[in-house]
Parts: sequence; structure tokens; C-alpha cells
Amino acid sequence: MSKAAWPMVEIVLEPGPHNWGASSPDVPGCVATGKDPESTLASFKEALEFHMSASDEPLGAAAETTTG
Repeated sequence: MSKAAWPMVEIVLEPGPHNWGASSPDVPGCVATGKDPESTLASFKEALEFHMSASDEPLGAAAETTTG
């Protein structure tokens, strides 16, 4: 995937007792963990690539709600 195809998403990076975690409110269900911030972000990038390749919905669409 080229850099131009990457969407802008907010990434939440949090330390835990034994590792780090990353998630994004823009991509529900896309999470990653790692031993340090750098490896966690690298794992999240892989998870995001997989999510984008496996989904037909645009990012954030799963989080949208409809009232009617």
C-alpha cells in the first residue's frame, strides 16, 4: 500500500503493566500490542493494513449510527 492511500486516523497508544496497546476510535476492533511504543505502532500498522484490505466499508463507517 502506498503512503498516499493511508487515511488519517487517530491512534490511542497506552502503556500497560507488561506491554503497550494501540487502538483507534476511527477503526473499531483494530487493535495491537507490543513491548514498546515503536513495536506497538508497527503492529498497529499491520493490523490497519489487514482491516483496510478486508473491509468494503470506509473507515469510521462501522462507528456511525443511524436514527430514524
